[in-house]
Amino acid sequence: MSPGGQDVVTTETNRSTTEESSSGLRSTLKSMLILGVVFALVQFAFSTLPIVSILPKAGLIGLFIAAFGIGLLDSSARYPTVVLMGLMTAALVTVVGNSKLLVNGIVPEVSLAIGIAGGAIVALVGYYFGRDLKAGVSQELP
Repeated sequence: MSPGGQDVVTTETNRSTTEESSSGLRSTLKSMLILGVVFALVQFAFSTLPIVSILPKAGLIGLFIAAFGIGLLDSSARYPTVVLMGLMTAALVTVVGNSKLLVNGIVPEVSLAIGIAGGAIVALVGYYFGRDLKAGVSQELP
């Protein structure tokens, strides 16, 4: 026993557990940042490209496509991260899209709420379908 009353082995175990949890947090934050950047770029591209932007809610279509692609390529399930990043990027795109109204003092709360909730739902559904397709394609036939 050490003078502090703790065993040296216990201290080493606690230190390695702390290092593992901090590296897991860094990994989660890194994946959230990457997802957020990808979602934002695709949403902005779909919202501003002349050919695609004529579609209603083109940003949400872009978000669905990005989440679907990430679901196909991702090896681990990150549903909460995808929903959070979909919500945040949809909020950003909705606020920027309504910036003229916001500058004039008009706050379309319903439009903002629908855009934000729609982004979270669309990201979740796109990611789910991407992972489902990946599971179906990689499954062995009976």
